Amino acid sequence: MELFDKLFSKSEKTDQNQETPKKTLEELVQASLDFLIKKKDGETPAATFPIPGTRNIARLYFGPVDKRKDARWHYTVGVYKKGTNMLVSHYLKSGTKEEVYEYIKTEENKNQTITSVKELSEDVDERWS
Repeated sequence: MELFDKLFSKSEKTDQNQETPKKTLEELVQASLDFLIKKKDGETPAATFPIPGTRNIARLYFGPVDKRKDARWHYTVGVYKKGTNMLVSHYLKSGTKEEVYEYIKTEENKNQTITSVKELSEDVDERWS
C-alpha cells in the first residue's frame, strides 16, 4: 500500500480498487522507478500499479535472482490481469546490483519500461480475454 499512497493523493483515491488512476502511464512508471531507486536493501524489491485504461496491473522488479550474497540482479517488467495470478514478464537488464541500478536510472530505460508495459498489457489482454 505504501507505493499506492505515494502515487495517488487522497482526493484521487475513493477506494483501493480504483480501476483507472488519474495519473498517466508515464507518471506511474516514473514514480515506480523513483521508488525502486530509493529503496534500501531488505525492502520490497517491486513496485506495482494499475495500468490506465485497462484492468491490468504492472509490476516492476529490481532485485537479486536469489538469496546468495553474490547473486546477479535483474530488472524485470511484468503485467497481470486484475484478479488472476498469471504474470507475463521479461527481463530488461541483468547484471551486478550496481549495473542494474545504473540502468534503471536512465531516461532511455524509462521509455523502454513504458513501451514494455504497453506491449505486455496487450499480450495479457490477448491471452486472458
